[in-house]
Amino acid sequence: MVIHEDSMVDGIPLSQFAPKQCASESLPTLFLYHGWDSAKDQYKELYLIRVFDPIRKIADLPHRPILLQHGTSDCIVPIDGQRKFYKELRKVYEGKSINLVEFQEIPRTNHYISLGMFEYAYKWIKGQLNG
Repeated sequence: MVIHEDSMVDGIPLSQFAPKQCASESLPTLFLYHGWDSAKDQYKELYLIRVFDPIRKIADLPHRPILLQHGTSDCIVPIDGQRKFYKELRKVYEGKSINLVEFQEIPRTNHYISLGMFEYAYKWIKGQLNG
C-alpha cells in the first residue's frame, strides 16, 4: 500500500498529523511506527502525552543532572516543546549548580540519535559521575 501526503485518514488529511517539513515518505513511517490506524488513535495518544507531559510535573523532578539533546530538524517531535521544557527546568534549578541542566540543539538533525550525540552524552554522564 502506498500512502501519499494527500491521503486521508478518517476524513483528515495526513498533513494534519505531521509538520510540513516532514518529507512525504516519512508519513507512512510515522503511522506505522506509532501504530495509528485512525485519527481516534492519534487523539488518544495526544491525550496521553498531555497527561504524562513532564512539564506539568516539573516542580516534582528531583534535582539531578539532566542532559537534553534535540535535533533542530526533528519532524516528529518539534524542538519548540523541548526549548520550553528547558526554559522551565532552568527556573526550577535556579541557584543550583549550572552543570545540572544542559540543552543541546543539534543542527540539521531529524528524529534520531547520532554517534556524536551518544559520544557527548557518554562523556557528559561520566563527568557528572566523577564531578
